[in-house]
Amino acid sequence: MDIEKALKNYKKRKSIVETIEIRIEAYERMLVEFDDDCFQISEPHELGMPHSPNRSGSSTEKAVMLMEVDREGMREIIKADKSRLFWPKLEIEQIDKAMEGLTPWEKYVVELKYFDGLSWRNIEMSFNKQFPQKNDITEERLRQINKEAISKLTEILEPFYSQYEFMIQKLPENYQKITGKLPVLRNSKVYTYNIKDCQKDD
Repeated sequence: MDIEKALKNYKKRKSIVETIEIRIEAYERMLVEFDDDCFQISEPHELGMPHSPNRSGSSTEKAVMLMEVDREGMREIIKADKSRLFWPKLEIEQIDKAMEGLTPWEKYVVELKYFDGLSWRNIEMSFNKQFPQKNDITEERLRQINKEAISKLTEILEPFYSQYEFMIQKLPENYQKITGKLPVLRNSKVYTYNIKDCQKDD
């Protein structure tokens, strides 16, 4: 278990999880607020490649069929996203709870060192401003505080990682922005759902 690596990745992974949760919430709202005929799909295209309507395409591309998306299909998409997030989200919650076992000094140093990626010099300045003492806390002492914090976190998190580390899935890191369209990954293809005037009438 590399707890320091997990701490360095914490902030980014938490942001990814929260972003996907927002998307899931939007999908669930669509099921409630949108009419059935609003679930439309455009022709799929390869990830990272511009789609040209004039290009004949490879045999693989020709074999890709348009996918009909209905409410049940949207529910399956939501289910898949929730399943994908289970272990990464659990890891984040475990780290959050483990951090509660640290002293205020230890927690502050860990957050600055791993979550914010500050240098020891900047940590020293920030720490002494946050926790003023008669004599400033030195970098050497801060390193010792950090070492003690990592030891505590390792002890707390070791049972989790020893049993479930292999289950934690790697999250995609290049989700497209939702700008009027909702991208869904299926078999390395991007299917884009066009959203227009889909609000149900009151």
